[in-house]
Amino acid sequence: MFLSDAQIKLHDDYLRKQSNVCGNPMRLGAKILQINHCKHGLLVCDAKGVCSLICNKRVIKKFTGHDGPVSCCTSYGDLIVTGGWDKTIRIHSLESTLQVLHLHNDYVKSLLVHNNVLYSASTDRTIRRIIISESKVESTVLKGHTGAVTGLCWSSLLVWLKSACIQTLVHSDYVTSILPFDYILFTGSRDGNIRVFDWSSGKLVRIIEGHYDSVTGLLVINNELISSSLDGTIRSWPIANILNNTKFEVLLTQQEEDLLFE
Repeated sequence: MFLSDAQIKLHDDYLRKQSNVCGNPMRLGAKILQINHCKHGLLVCDAKGVCSLICNKRVIKKFTGHDGPVSCCTSYGDLIVTGGWDKTIRIHSLESTLQVLHLHNDYVKSLLVHNNVLYSASTDRTIRRIIISESKVESTVLKGHTGAVTGLCWSSLLVWLKSACIQTLVHSDYVTSILPFDYILFTGSRDGNIRVFDWSSGKLVRIIEGHYDSVTGLLVINNELISSSLDGTIRSWPIANILNNTKFEVLLTQQEEDLLFE
């Protein structure tokens, strides 16, 4: 099969990244689709239908039951909530699965808890507002989207003002995750790299290399940036090292070099 020079370089970069240990990787053996945190530790959703609870880099509990990949997770008080490609939302205690909710007609892609209310988003183009009590579950459907709803976020962060884009942050590939933190913005991309932007100016500050497949999640826990990827690893990056400009190995496109060193 004929490969272009660009495709050969991409393949070589992939092989080189595959063996790196940047970010002190924890390898889970399955594609990681999302991460979240709760008071018990780190929640990790994977393509094998498992949501793992990790503490001190050790899996201490696995939440199972989905018939297909687990695409999202969150905590709801003392409970763990998972959503999957099987269109269900499952509510777990640390001991067992308590309830299975059949509220969506397609993949459940995102879960969010705000003010003690659970919200779920789906590729069926709806968002569900869910209130869970000991005796019943109340659900309200929110419609209006014309395409799949793949993410939920509650934030006062402004990116758009009066339907006009007020800032553009340039990437060389699809953006797969974002995380605002203090005055900086972390983004994860399909190229496996994490980019750090100064939010006020929009300037690209640095690129962190480590993952060799799409970055699927970004969190800050205990002064560390935690990242997950379809490469099956979770990596950690001390915030102090990022802000102090500690050197990380990077691969830059010419456009990114121009942005970094202008």
